[in-house]
Amino acid sequence: MDDAGVNAVRQDLIKKIHHAFEGVARGKGITLHQARIIDDAIWSGAGPEEEAFARGKDSDRKWQEIPRQVIEELGEECAFLDAEGFRYYLPALMIWTLSYGKGSDNVAGDYLIYDLARNERIAGLDCLSGEQAGSVAEFLKYVADHPDERWADAVAARLALENYWDKFL
Repeated sequence: MDDAGVNAVRQDLIKKIHHAFEGVARGKGITLHQARIIDDAIWSGAGPEEEAFARGKDSDRKWQEIPRQVIEELGEECAFLDAEGFRYYLPALMIWTLSYGKGSDNVAGDYLIYDLARNERIAGLDCLSGEQAGSVAEFLKYVADHPDERWADAVAARLALENYWDKFL
């Protein structure tokens, strides 16, 4: 497939992700700023007050409102999100990876894929609809099928598919 065809497939996938996650709101899930505090608490001793302050930094209520800079700065913290927070950030992280991840030194897309391969994460994703799970599987397949473009870790994407997600293709 030529570059125009690959780009069209990628744009169609972005549209599918938008459609599948339409209406997903943040709710009470852990935010990325909170996740950073939880991650740092291992050495900093931060507690509930710091988490509450960090949550206040996230003013978005819909995943489409998440600033690109937040994904680029905090995307690697996705492992510290609870299931509700992960479901909320998942479409934004996938779309960021498909839009800006190509050849990037930013690790947000890699960390997303590593998290999608973790059994602990998979166990908490029963909140995803079939359409949402299908868009995750298509995202992983796209990354796995285009290793030369370096969207994210293609080997890890293939392993995540084989481990769980390919049943949604």
